[in-house]
Amino acid sequence: MAPPHNRRPGFSRRAQYGLFIGYVVAVGGALVAVALLLLSTLNPPAFAVVRGAFSELVTPIASGADGVRRGVSGIPSGIGSFWGVREENARLKAELEANKKLIEHARVVTRDNRRLRALAKLRDRVADPVVAARIVYA
Repeated sequence: MAPPHNRRPGFSRRAQYGLFIGYVVAVGGALVAVALLLLSTLNPPAFAVVRGAFSELVTPIASGADGVRRGVSGIPSGIGSFWGVREENARLKAELEANKKLIEHARVVTRDNRRLRALAKLRDRVADPVVAARIVYA
């Protein structure tokens, strides 16, 4: 059901006080805004002092709110990194299995090489230098 068009507070003191406080806060806020606007226009150095004072007053609140904001904004990236870690873990396990197969294949090839060298009785020899000479630039 739609609310009635008559939104007057009636005889309720609580509603009347709430409405009065709302008007007082609105008018006070407008007056402060006009005063700050005039101060910033007519006397910028004085406005800088006022701005610095208010900045010092709200710094603890702002830093606490910033910590909360960073914590809340980190939730989606934390969830995303959790899923990314699972995918990366699966990829790394598959890569590890492939590398294990390659290592086993390399061991088999090395063992085969040793066996074939023994059959052919080939030895690895180091080539000794035959001649040593010095080049002279003329």
